Amino acid sequence: MIPTIYGYARLLPGADANAELSRVRRKLNGFAGRRGFRLMDVMMLERPGDRLEVWAELLWSCRLFRVSDIVVPSLAHLHEDEPLARFMCEDVARWISGRVWIVGTRGPVVAARAEELGVMAR
Repeated sequence: MIPTIYGYARLLPGADANAELSRVRRKLNGFAGRRGFRLMDVMMLERPGDRLEVWAELLWSCRLFRVSDIVVPSLAHLHEDEPLARFMCEDVARWISGRVWIVGTRGPVVAARAEELGVMAR
């Protein structure tokens, strides 16, 4: 059985919503396939006011379907403030008892190895 992974991205300033969602889906689907996952869905934050709703849907979906992996295109998709984005990786990994993958890094972020995040995000 192929493990599943959820994707998360936020619409970055200046990006066209439809084009960005298509690009992100392709990028995350390619990452999932190369790592042996099936991309279940991509939760896309399009408006900052929807942040809590989108995060709640993502985290509860992980728990409901027992998915313990999330992938994001980059730290910038988690938050514009890099230290806060790094903290979010660790916190989310702990909450889902799993891993947060950042495309282009050498490995996932897991709560137990959060001290390594600075190295992995470069």
